[in-house]
Amino acid sequence: MISEEMISKKFISDDLLSLYEVTQAYVAKIGFIPSTIKEELHDEFWASREESDFGSRIKEYIEDTYSLIAASPHVMDVHPSKEECIQAFEDGDFGVSVWPMQSTISIDFINLRMVMPKRKREELGVFKSSWSPDEFNITFDGSIFLTYAAIDEIPVFTDLGQIAREYLKNLMDGSMLIDPYDGVGPTPIHPEIYIVKLQVKNDTEIDTENKIPRIKYAEGKVIILIPDEDDIEEVVESLQHDMTFYISRFYQQRLMDRNLTILIDSLQEMNETLSEKLSEYFELTLFQRFLSKNPKQIRTLLATMHLCLQQITSAQFHAKRKRDEALKGISGSTFFDGIEEYFDDHMEDENDFDRESQLTSMNFAAEETGNFVLTQATLVAALAGALIGGAITSLSQYLTSGTGG
Repeated sequence: MISEEMISKKFISDDLLSLYEVTQAYVAKIGFIPSTIKEELHDEFWASREESDFGSRIKEYIEDTYSLIAASPHVMDVHPSKEECIQAFEDGDFGVSVWPMQSTISIDFINLRMVMPKRKREELGVFKSSWSPDEFNITFDGSIFLTYAAIDEIPVFTDLGQIAREYLKNLMDGSMLIDPYDGVGPTPIHPEIYIVKLQVKNDTEIDTENKIPRIKYAEGKVIILIPDEDDIEEVVESLQHDMTFYISRFYQQRLMDRNLTILIDSLQEMNETLSEKLSEYFELTLFQRFLSKNPKQIRTLLATMHLCLQQITSAQFHAKRKRDEALKGISGSTFFDGIEEYFDDHMEDENDFDRESQLTSMNFAAEETGNFVLTQATLVAALAGALIGGAITSLSQYLTSGTGG
C-alpha cells in the first residue's frame, strides 16, 4: 500500500497537499549501453550503409534483438511486436541513429514488462540491501534505456538502474551483430526520476497556479506530478523524446571523451617507449650510434606521436563541441533543464594532458637524433661515393693497362 505521507512530505508542497492526494508513484532511472558492431562484421556493415541492402541489415538487427528478448525468462510482455517494429521501420516511422565513431546504433524504443526474482536481481545489482522490485519495466532503443517501477515509499537507495543495465548488457552479449562493452558512464545517471500521480481532493476547484501536470526538482531529483487519470506510458513516451534528442547527446559526448582518453593513454605509452629509446641512444658510443638503428627508430616513433597529437587535437575539438551541443539541448529540454549542472559536471574535461610539455620532450628527441641521422646519412653517402669512385678508378686503370698491352 502506498505511503502517501512518505512521498508527499518529500516532494509536494503544503499548498499542493491541501488540494491533492497521492494515488500512485514510480521511480525511474536512465542509462546507456555502449556497443560496437562485431569486429568481423564492422567494415562490411558500415559499407552497406551507402547501399540499398542497409535496410535489410537493420531488419536483421531488429529480428536478432527480438529473438534475444523472446529467449529471456524475465520478459513477460513486449511491445511493439517484432512485426510491428519492422513494419514501422519500413514505413519510415522511425529512423536509425548512428552514434559517433560508428560505435552504436539506435532503433525505435522496445518496451519490456519484467518479472525478476530476488536472487537474479542480487546477482545483477550492487548491494543486497538496496531496494528493487520483482516487477518493473524497461524501455530500450538499442543504446539508451529507461527503467521504472511502482513504489510505496521513497527508497533510501535503489539499484534498479544497475539491474536494468546489467540485464540489457547480458542480453545483448548474445547478439550476432553487436558487442556491448563497459567504460562509458555514468550509467545509469545518478539523479532519480519520480513520477507521482495526484488526485484532486473532494472536487476542489484548482486555480491555474496549482494545476498539474508540472515538473519540479528537489535534492538533485526530477519530480513529475501528473493527474491520476493520466497513463504512465504517456509520461514514458515524453521521456523517450528527451532521451532521444538530449540525453543521447550527453552520452555521445561521453563516448568522444572516452576516445580522447584512449588517444592520450596511447600517446603516453609511446612517450614511455621514446624515453627508453633515448636512454639507449645516450648509452651508445659515437661509433655504436653510427651502426645502430636506434636513431631511425626514434624518428619513426616521433612521426607516429605527431600523428597521435593531431588526433588528440581533433578529439578535443569534437568533444567540446558535443558538450556545448548537449548542454544547449538539455537546458531546453522538458524534463532535465533543472539538473543541467549534473550533466555539465560530468562533461568537464578531466584529462590531465600537458601539450606543451609533450611537444618539448618530442622536440628534444628530434633535435638530439635528427642531426646524427643527417650526419650518418652524409657519412654513408660519402663512403659509398668513395667506394664507387675508387672502383671506377681501378676499373679505368685496368682497362687502360689492358689496352696498352
